[in-house]
Amino acid sequence: MNLKLELQPKEVFSRIGFSLAISFLVVNGIQLAIIAILKTMDSPCLQSQWLTWILIVISFYLIGFPLFCWMVKDLPSVSMDGVQKLKLFNLIEYGCIAYTLAYVFNLFTLLLMAAIESLKGNFITNVGENLVVGTSSIGLFICGVILSPIIEEILFRKILIDKIKLYGDKVAILVSAVTFGVYHGNLSQVFYATALGAIFAYVTLKTNRVQYAIILHIFINGMSAVIMPAILGDGTEVIRIALAIGVVFTILVVGIVGLIKLMKKINLNSGTYYIHRHRLVQTIFGNGGMIGYLVISFVVIILTIITT
Repeated sequence: MNLKLELQPKEVFSRIGFSLAISFLVVNGIQLAIIAILKTMDSPCLQSQWLTWILIVISFYLIGFPLFCWMVKDLPSVSMDGVQKLKLFNLIEYGCIAYTLAYVFNLFTLLLMAAIESLKGNFITNVGENLVVGTSSIGLFICGVILSPIIEEILFRKILIDKIKLYGDKVAILVSAVTFGVYHGNLSQVFYATALGAIFAYVTLKTNRVQYAIILHIFINGMSAVIMPAILGDGTEVIRIALAIGVVFTILVVGIVGLIKLMKKINLNSGTYYIHRHRLVQTIFGNGGMIGYLVISFVVIILTIITT
């Protein structure tokens, strides 16, 4: 593949980081501005269970996402040619692997949050949990289970990976996972979102189709937002609790076995533009755009810990 590079790798990653930083700031800025306006008006909308989803639709779907696409549109792209279809069993297996990773990293996050809470003296807001229990169930399904996975996967697994795939699968997975994780802007989601970003990126690279990542993302969000709450009910019936434990246990067993198999057979393409491993981190993250994006994201994460 002959592809003329108009920019050096560092410049490409810097542009991506800068674009993500602007998108991130715009999304959060719009949400804060709308909330501030509603507060000055003492609007009853502040109590609406639809408010969170309306803010996400306006700030991210309609502005932040297209803004990022526009800012990176002139970067060189490598299209995903040669589609590799996944069998249903393999898709289910990847779903179990993704759920297992999310489960493990969520446990780690809960332990970390508990440790911080003990030092801080009060609770840290669990954004993911609040989305499930504190918002409209219809909005949760439409936005949280369907629309957000579609838009997020198009951004982080299609558009972003197309821009960096030529540097190899390892680079694409690393950048896609880390940038996706910190874009959430809160401690409760950053670690498991990064882990999920890695497996979604791997599946996308191996199949050359973003559709599979979208399906997996919908499954993960659907499990936490719809399926498990439906199984558990109000959490007081022993049969429902036992069924939920059985479902989770089965998924974890399949996921662990699948992850072990995956680690044994994993094969990452080197890409057409090689970045030496000793310069990998410096090239990807040691530039103004990426440094700015990571610093801004971590500042927001720290502020959510301090102020909630």
